[in-house]
Order: sequence, then C-alpha cells, then structure tokens
Amino acid sequence: MKKAIKVTLIIITLIVVLCAIFGAVDYNRAKNGKKPIFTFHNESINSKNEIVATAYYGLGYKLIVCNKYCIDDKVVFMPFYLGTYAWFIGPDYITDVKITKSEDCDNKAKLYYTEENRNIYLYCLDQIEVEKESSWVETMKLKNYLWTNPNAIEEIITGFTGNNTNSYDDGGTILYKGDEFNLLKCHTLAGNNDIYIGDKSMGYPNNFCGNE
Repeated sequence: MKKAIKVTLIIITLIVVLCAIFGAVDYNRAKNGKKPIFTFHNESINSKNEIVATAYYGLGYKLIVCNKYCIDDKVVFMPFYLGTYAWFIGPDYITDVKITKSEDCDNKAKLYYTEENRNIYLYCLDQIEVEKESSWVETMKLKNYLWTNPNAIEEIITGFTGNNTNSYDDGGTILYKGDEFNLLKCHTLAGNNDIYIGDKSMGYPNNFCGNE
C-alpha cells in the first residue's frame, strides 16, 4: 500500500513538473510571437465574424493569444485550468463584476478595449474584472473575457444593472445604473456605439459618445 502511494505521488509530481515546464515554454513562445508547441488543441475566438484571438489548451493550462483589437495583455496565461480537457463544456456566464476605483479620478474617460465598431472606456476606475462560471469559477479582467465572449457587455447590463436607466434623445443612448457602477451604452444618430463604465458618479458628460 505504501509503495502504491509513493508511486502515485511520484507520478503526480512528474505531471505537475511537466505542466510547469510545458506551460512556461509555451507562454514564453506566445509572448515572443511564436506558436505554442506543447498544446494539443486550439480554437479560434470570433467577434463580428472576425478571428480576434486564439485559445490554446495544454497539459493543465490554457493560453489566449489576442490577434486583433489588443490594447495590452496580448497573451493571457491560465495555469491549473480545469477545462483543459473539456473545451466542449457549456458556455461561461458572469456571476459577479468587481471594480477597482481610481484613487485620483481626473474625470476623464480612458480607453480600455477596442472592438471592430466601438471603444470601451473606463471612467474613474482602474480596473474591472468579471467572475465567470461554467464548470468552475474564474476571475479575469473584463477585456480578456471579451476575447472569449463578445456579448459580455450585454451580460453585464442584463445581470448587474437592473431596470434603473436614463434614456437620451441623441439616437438611443442609455445610462444603466448598477449597485457599484454605471454603464453608458452609446447609440447616437452619428453612429457612435461606444461603451463607458464608471463609478456611481458617472453620467453622460458632453464629451462622451463621440461628442466634442
């Protein structure tokens, strides 16, 4: 019995070591613009019929490499990824939204993420993260989640802002008010579809939604 336990522990240790080595090599390759070599499956992440990122699945880890509309964090490494062997599991969904307020807000919107037909800005926030769940719970930056789910903004609106809204006669812009943050979804006659996510003080300033 003791020998069997010892062998099992040795095998587990070897697997963990291999996971660490393979993950480190593939992450460094991805950071340097090279394709991972130890992954056994990959899938394209699409938005608006364009491939915006590629997800690579390795031994106990996952890599997401942004191909288009990247601002920073071009490569996201997810160690101990339980879905490594189950990319066919059902879709993720957001269970919580976490914001980090700016200590010194300058009342200016800062570009956070860019998509094909809109920009997403943060107002008086340093970061916004989502907790998502499918067969496991994971917390990640919103912009990284947007690579895998272009409908994330709509999920946030539906799940975390309720029916407390202000509508504007500029074409259909709506301010959604959540418990911890506000979200402005632009829809102007000029065709602006930008998104602004800010603290509870954020409204609809004159220079939002493409206005000067």
